[in-house]
Amino acid sequence: MPASLGYSPELLLEQLKRAGNSPVSLGVNVSNARWGQPEADPALAAMTPEDRAALDRYATFANMASGNPAMDAVNYLGGMGAMGLTEGVKLIPGAQDVLTALQSKFLGTAAESFGGKDTSKPNLANLVASHYGFMEGRKRAGGSK
Repeated sequence: MPASLGYSPELLLEQLKRAGNSPVSLGVNVSNARWGQPEADPALAAMTPEDRAALDRYATFANMASGNPAMDAVNYLGGMGAMGLTEGVKLIPGAQDVLTALQSKFLGTAAESFGGKDTSKPNLANLVASHYGFMEGRKRAGGSK
């Protein structure tokens, strides 16, 4: 078994199928587990924060794929850049708290998007899972075979 769920397209797809083959449902299920909601799937709640983060990225990127080559190029490059930055920020102690404060101040959100309750360690598996999710989303959207 891989060190992280995020490195295995087969295991990620298996989790997608468990969520009714819906990236949206998978994202909601993972979010419930990450925030400790009572309706959280016990299997997801029992995973490591790193595996939940990889599933979150997988579902998010699967939803970003449209099947439109130009839109997909923008979404993929922008999304992967943001994920790379997110993983890099995790290497700097306290940086996630600063980004959360800035997000809250400028966007008016109180959620701890950067460094919330279920923060994963810096992990390349999150980038790999993002890629696999996007490719799965493109397949589903008819953008790649």
